[in-house]
Amino acid sequence: MPSRFLQNRYYLLARLGRGGFGVTYKAEDRSLPERPFCVVKQLKPAQSDPETLEAAQRLFKREAEVQRVWDSTITSPN
Repeated sequence: MPSRFLQNRYYLLARLGRGGFGVTYKAEDRSLPERPFCVVKQLKPAQSDPETLEAAQRLFKREAEVQRVWDSTITSPN
């Protein structure tokens, strides 16, 4: 596991999983008073050739956008 603190904000609690493009961690967002739990994903492809890195970045960005849309529907008052 990397350092327990990331960007002086996220405190890593446990590794949740590992896939072909990275590692996910359960974390606490220490920048907020409630210290909510969140998931932090470290992009770390198994291979470093340009095609794999491009695919990993594309999939990572798509996953982040899906998560953003999902979060906005859950927190929406409507």
